[in-house]
Amino acid sequence: MTQNIYNSIVALTVLIFAQTLWGDMQISPNSKQKTLDSCYNLSTEKKTLSCLTDLYNLTYAKLKENYNTLMNSYQEDFNDPNKSEYNEFVGVMRYTIDRNRENWDKYAESQCSTEGLKQSERLFMNTSYQIIYFDCLVKLYNEQNLRIHDLINDLK
Repeated sequence: MTQNIYNSIVALTVLIFAQTLWGDMQISPNSKQKTLDSCYNLSTEKKTLSCLTDLYNLTYAKLKENYNTLMNSYQEDFNDPNKSEYNEFVGVMRYTIDRNRENWDKYAESQCSTEGLKQSERLFMNTSYQIIYFDCLVKLYNEQNLRIHDLINDLK
């Protein structure tokens, strides 16, 4: 059962990334853009959890987009000695996101876990716990997005 839940989460994540790569994933102009605050203003915990899960997927997709922009800038400036300060950061991001997604997920997992519970144990926890977990992931990825966005601006 745990494996089925894990496989479903992985499949959903892969679908989100595939949609992002082909440019199909956009928030329609008529829909309200999701934020952490808007997720917490919903009527039930299950709706809040669903909103946070969607927000997590959107935030992670934005991280991937920002990372690709940074990598493109990095490639253009690769021979510029004034840009060498970004080499280490960009190398880490390339490794953790492009080369080894599992390591990135483990990093996020370690940052957002409480009481040392394993992922398989967390999947069976109540909705309130899952809300806290996805809230943490969204904040973590937003923080990473801000770091990358600042680097992109510095490269311009």
